[in-house]
Amino acid sequence: MTRSTAKPFASRRVRTRKAAIRHAIALDPLNTRIRSKLGEAYWSARQYDESLAAFNEVIGLDPEWARARAWRGFAYYGLGDFESARASCEVRPDEAWNRLCLAWVYHKLGRHADAEAIFARHLAAVGDLGAYQYAGIYAQWGDSGKAREWLATLG
Repeated sequence: MTRSTAKPFASRRVRTRKAAIRHAIALDPLNTRIRSKLGEAYWSARQYDESLAAFNEVIGLDPEWARARAWRGFAYYGLGDFESARASCEVRPDEAWNRLCLAWVYHKLGRHADAEAIFARHLAAVGDLGAYQYAGIYAQWGDSGKAREWLATLG
């Protein structure tokens, strides 16, 4: 596959994924895990408004689910609304996805010491299992060298 054909192929895959998830939601409309996958699919397609709407629906159905709040934070981050991202992710800051979100957000807000502290807490809790996510954090922080180092650990 060439670079010129990769994007349309990826777009088709995302559309197919979203259609399958919408079908699953029609079959089980109260299933927050399925609805969350729709929000993640929108987020991965950089459709942050749609992602935010999907995660707001999930949170409306299950306000205690921390992962949905973290992903809503990522959607706000994608929209450039870093204060809303912070507020969403701080609701359950000791949950894994929320720590990842806060590492991104705190750094973007100029709270570098807080970003590094939450990252250290996450690393202590998860260890090397989060290597891919750590690469994402360093990429968001603009440290491509450390991002590549973590990616290299994936083998």
